[in-house]
Amino acid sequence: MKKYLKLKPIKSSYAIGLNYRKALLKLTHEMIKEIMRVLMPQYRINEENIANIVGDADPISTINLTLGAILKKWQLIFDDKAPPYASIFIQEVDNSIDTQLINSLNAAPSIFQENLVVKFSQHSERMLMANQSLIKENVELIKSIPSQYSTSIQTLVNQAMQQGRDINWLSEQLGKLEDKTNNRLTLIARDQLNKATSVVNHARQADLGITKNEWLHSHAGEKPRPDHVAAN
Repeated sequence: MKKYLKLKPIKSSYAIGLNYRKALLKLTHEMIKEIMRVLMPQYRINEENIANIVGDADPISTINLTLGAILKKWQLIFDDKAPPYASIFIQEVDNSIDTQLINSLNAAPSIFQENLVVKFSQHSERMLMANQSLIKENVELIKSIPSQYSTSIQTLVNQAMQQGRDINWLSEQLGKLEDKTNNRLTLIARDQLNKATSVVNHARQADLGITKNEWLHSHAGEKPRPDHVAAN
């Protein structure tokens, strides 16, 4: 009669997700801080003239050129930071899964441990492909942050200039935009943590020859799907 070893479920590491979120927020905050530091004084100087300017007059052109130069600079910074940020994140997820699996195996009954030989390999084709695909996806996500932010901020700045808004209005709108950006980064970090944990865990278990899994409903959603609850 076959005996099956039931391992503890692999969970996403809250600490890893939090560190990833902090890294993304810190980099983005530094970009926004420089934009505000350079752009706002320039907007204040030209504030009285902007309401009476039409077309491609100097104040508007100057502000747009300044904003474009800052955003271009930060796009290069994000492009440079994206690969190491993504690689560290995925490696930490991988290490966390290995640690959880090892601890679970070490806690197995002695009847299993006496005949259990487990070899962990970081270089199997399956693991390499899983990690590389996740790193690539996160690199692209990180690189997209400045471009998505730049579209929104340019719209706000142009709107402020065209409507003759004062600096207080622009500052308030940019603050709201930063909050929205932070919320988006929080969702990205959480989503990528859960996805990376699932993908790496699946690849690792496949390498170890684990062929059966037990469905457990997380009860995380406010309105769980009935078929998911029934399968628990």
